[in-house]
Amino acid sequence: MTEIFANKAHLHLILNHFPVIGIVIAFLILSWGLYTESDDVNRTGFWLVVIIAIMTIAVVKTGGSAAHLVRTLPGVERTLIRNHSKAADKALYATDVLGALALIGLWIFRKSRIPSWLVKLMLLGSLGVTALMGWTSDLGGQIRHPEIRPGFQWPSPPPASSQK
Repeated sequence: MTEIFANKAHLHLILNHFPVIGIVIAFLILSWGLYTESDDVNRTGFWLVVIIAIMTIAVVKTGGSAAHLVRTLPGVERTLIRNHSKAADKALYATDVLGALALIGLWIFRKSRIPSWLVKLMLLGSLGVTALMGWTSDLGGQIRHPEIRPGFQWPSPPPASSQK
C-alpha cells in the first residue's frame, strides 16, 4: 500500500500552508462581518481562528521531525532551522492566544451579538498573526531555498561558447 505522506517532513510541508492561508481568510471574513454587521459572519471568522489555532499546534508538532530529517542534507544550516523554530514558537503562541480569545468570545456572547470592539480586536490580532506566520514561513523557506536567503548571489552565467 502506498503511503499518503513520504515522511514527516512532507507532512509538515503540507500542513503548514493551512494556518498561513487560513489566517488571511479569517481576516477577510472578520472584515466582511464587521462591514456588514453580520453576527453569523463574525462567528464564522471566530470559529475559523479557533480551527487555525488547533492546526498550528499540529504544524509545530511535525516541525521537530521535519528538522531531524533535513538537518543533514547538503546546504541546510542548523541556524536556519533554529531561527525558523524560534519564529514558529512565537507564531504558535500568538495564534493560540488569538484562538483562545475567539473561543472565549464565542462562549461569553453565545446568546447575544459579538460586539464590534471584539471583532476589531480579532482583526488586529489576525493581522499580527499573519505577520508572524509570514515571517515564520519565510524563515522556513530559507532552509531549502538558498535563493531567498539574504545576500544570495546568483551564479554567473557560463561564458558564451564561440563554437556553434
